[in-house]
Amino acid sequence: PPPPPSPPPPPAPCNVCVNVSLSLAADHSNAVQHRFTPEQCTAHASEIAADIVREAANVNASISHPFTLKACEDNYFDLCGTFEDAAQCTQINNEGEMVTSWLDRIIRPNGEGDGCTKELAGHEVHVDAAGSLPGCFEASASITCTSPKVPPPNFPSCNCTTKLGTTPFEVMPNNTATRPGRRNTTTFFCFGFRKTIAAPDALCANAEVLQKVEIHADENLRRNLIGFSIKPSDGVKYAFIKPSWGALGTNITKVTPLGWTREQLDGGEVCMELDNSIPLGQFCIDSTGSNSCFISLFDPFLKCCPVYDVAFP
Repeated sequence: PPPPPSPPPPPAPCNVCVNVSLSLAADHSNAVQHRFTPEQCTAHASEIAADIVREAANVNASISHPFTLKACEDNYFDLCGTFEDAAQCTQINNEGEMVTSWLDRIIRPNGEGDGCTKELAGHEVHVDAAGSLPGCFEASASITCTSPKVPPPNFPSCNCTTKLGTTPFEVMPNNTATRPGRRNTTTFFCFGFRKTIAAPDALCANAEVLQKVEIHADENLRRNLIGFSIKPSDGVKYAFIKPSWGALGTNITKVTPLGWTREQLDGGEVCMELDNSIPLGQFCIDSTGSNSCFISLFDPFLKCCPVYDVAFP
């Protein structure tokens, strides 16, 4: 008798990875490099994995290895998983819609507004999904977020470069805080700082000290500024200092001297205590929103003074 037919080959599995990446747009002179935190990587990856599992169930596609986070770095994260049968994977035909929805959640994590969050201003955001076999879950989506507002030409008032990325320290764009003030009629608006790596050819790439900060504020409302509470990262408690203002007409309030090293500023805070009788957006002038301020950081030689447009929750 003829030999029995050979059993059919086992289904070919398909490995699928989803990569989410950030990069500064070509015109990014006033943008702050946003960094994914481990918590953000985990949250986004969990949402993406849940979507894939749901769509796989809709077409009876089996997942042999769950989709899990494989890498999380400052400017990208990856998650990967495996479909047991690539033929089943190809039955998912709405990858494009899924990838677009993931991009939307990343640029608008709270589902609010009609564009990118302020932290992503001046960035290109890419979401790319690709399988190890042709036709198995392939889709991409990207967006270029509008660059942040250019700071006013008269702030700061000294002759220094306001370009971002010129110093090895910066304002943490997603680590501002609003807290009750020392009185029940005041509020603290706190700016957080972190050390970073400046471009090798940046003017102040080797600066080791944050000498002072300046905030663009309405000098006619100086009586509404109670003062500043400051604490370096190695500080035990906050120190209160009285307000200091620039020359008449400059509309600048200062916190000086700070003299924080890169280690001290990394996680340090400067908190501005403001009377509740006026909103922050009225006190901080030329800002882009009702709850934001322009703040400038200075190196010890006052050559670099990068300006950040910082929003508060």
